Amino acid sequence: MPCSATSRLNYLGYSYGTFLGATYANLFPDKVGRLVLDGALDPSTSNAEVTRVQAVGFESALRSYLADCLGGSKCPFNGTVDQAMSTISALLDSVDRSPIAASDGRMLGGNTLLTAIIYPLYQASAWPNLSEMLSSVMQGNTKVAFQFADAYNGRNSDGSYLDNSTEAFLAINCLDYSYNDDPAVMRADAAAIEAAAPVIGKYMAYGDTGCANWPDKFTGTRAEIHAPGAAPILVVGTTNDPATPYVWAQSLAKQARQRPARYLCRRGAHRVQQVQCLREQRGGLLPAAGDGAGDGPEVLMPDGPAASAGRLLRTAQLRAV
Repeated sequence: MPCSATSRLNYLGYSYGTFLGATYANLFPDKVGRLVLDGALDPSTSNAEVTRVQAVGFESALRSYLADCLGGSKCPFNGTVDQAMSTISALLDSVDRSPIAASDGRMLGGNTLLTAIIYPLYQASAWPNLSEMLSSVMQGNTKVAFQFADAYNGRNSDGSYLDNSTEAFLAINCLDYSYNDDPAVMRADAAAIEAAAPVIGKYMAYGDTGCANWPDKFTGTRAEIHAPGAAPILVVGTTNDPATPYVWAQSLAKQARQRPARYLCRRGAHRVQQVQCLREQRGGLLPAAGDGAGDGPEVLMPDGPAASAGRLLRTAQLRAV
């Protein structure tokens, strides 16, 4: 049934769904009802910047895991966080040089091991499982690593896959960003990513090769989304979220607002567990008392370890979905 002239869209979008919701608001601001964008993407961010920011996010999450691990009794690492990061880097390099065979004949190399590392980094509650996985790999056992990588990629034990998410991810992202397969450009981007995330950055570079030869090319422009005249939009960002970093929620909120955003603080990922504060002040992102709620988009600002904004999907380059 066609929408009436007065109907409005009520919409909850997670991760990549925030880009869809923001795009709708930009196209049809007068049709915006209750719009919630959780785990926001920055619509104006380029492919290269998305990759760099995510690499930094996962490197930071890995360091947070190690800081927690080294303070416990069942950590497979010793020394400082920097020393433990060097050990992980050496492990990735080692399996790259000499992949470890699994019982089914598959070989565990650096890319697969990185996928297995990323999978439990989304939530701090999974960090003990990450310790178990890394410990087993250091002993030459690939079972847990492949379990993590398979779960991340939606692979069943018989080799089939749960759905076609990976194929859809490739098709969608190849049309959402511009790509450059010039070796000099890719080398420069790779160097920037590795400089920002020395341990895992090199495994997230050179993703342009996956889309450079895609039959249909990106024809639009990655630009800010403002949605002038739209009803207030609630943008949710989680601190220490490696896949959809909090800075992207801040950026989207700034773009979409007509007046400064209101910030609510919380703990947790994608759910309000405890409201910590409502800060209102002039001169920054927060409106002064009396400006009124609902005059601009609101941002929920959680203060948690790592978000579960949705898993990344398997691709040559890891980006948010």
